[in-house]
Amino acid sequence: VIATSPSTYRPTAALARLIRAREPYCRMPGCRSSATDLDHTIPFPHGPTEAQNLGALCRRHHNLKTHHSWRLVNNPDHTYTWTTPSGSRHTDSPDTD
Repeated sequence: VIATSPSTYRPTAALARLIRAREPYCRMPGCRSSATDLDHTIPFPHGPTEAQNLGALCRRHHNLKTHHSWRLVNNPDHTYTWTTPSGSRHTDSPDTD
């Protein structure tokens, strides 16, 4: 069990380790960069700081999502669906290595 408060922005060290172990690479389809940023799929404070709402991204794709109108959905089956500003959708599955 990971003790955390979903009402704080930064995840605990234990939660951050869990996310990075679960997702060592950026979750943008086709990107194999190391995951450097933990991203709230539903932006904080509207979305909680919990494992189900956090994902690992490289800085480039984190900025693309945050500042350039790309949308991201963290699906219950652990896939991510990215939607481009023009409406094109791409799905990424977690790495199983």
